[in-house]
Amino acid sequence: MTARGGEEPAAKGRQFDESVLSLLDALRYKVIFRHRQGFDLVADPPLSSDKMIRPLLAPEGRTAFEFKAGKAATVENVAKQLREKLRRAKNNNSLAVRKIASGVVVVEGYVADSLKQKMATSYMIQLWDFRTVLFLLAKVGFHLSLSSLRSFREIMLDSSTTLVYENQTSSIDSREVMRFLCNIFYCNPSESLTIERAGAIVSIMTKKLNAIARGITIPTYASIGLFSLSGLSDDLTDKSLKKLLESSSVGKIIYDANARIYGFDTAPWAFLL
Repeated sequence: MTARGGEEPAAKGRQFDESVLSLLDALRYKVIFRHRQGFDLVADPPLSSDKMIRPLLAPEGRTAFEFKAGKAATVENVAKQLREKLRRAKNNNSLAVRKIASGVVVVEGYVADSLKQKMATSYMIQLWDFRTVLFLLAKVGFHLSLSSLRSFREIMLDSSTTLVYENQTSSIDSREVMRFLCNIFYCNPSESLTIERAGAIVSIMTKKLNAIARGITIPTYASIGLFSLSGLSDDLTDKSLKKLLESSSVGKIIYDANARIYGFDTAPWAFLL
């Protein structure tokens, strides 16, 4: 049914709600309750023992999520309202509600970085827009069910970067080899990824992969996908990254120099193509 008066159809809101829930489930959030106490959803982030760590652009602790489908003109009002709900939650009779520590507003459209920063600093509320959701989607793959997630591991590389990897054996010219399939996720919300920063990240990753591969006697290769939430600087190109990976093939790890790089500041859906 067509919306009237600028309102979105109720069905659209429900569909958006269910889609975000699927993403949170794939990110290993544990749902505490839904559509109670005035919150769309309340969930705990993944435990430190889980294969996938809490998204670095998400707050710590029990988190209240609000979902806003449609135009994002009222994003600031939604953030203010959520902040007020969090304030009142501290005096709630329910322990489950009192444990809520922070909030996230998830919107369907695009939100300017300046507004995201304002919400974070003024109201202590994180905003996930279209770009952020696609960035997180890239972490969990194309299928949002736990059964589709293969044997993988996520580890911290630095305060803004994680590595999601899996290792498997395959054959090259009838020789058995070990191959690391690596995806690097750089989620600094305000600084584009430069070739210098990429070099520091790859250096840390190389040390970790060499430690993991210690004791493996067969040749060990690694392929790289590089995802930057805030985009790529002009000096980070296919050519410069290839040169970096060639020079980083030290120890046991041999990098595939033809890496995939994606910036989410423009055309954030490119990783799907």
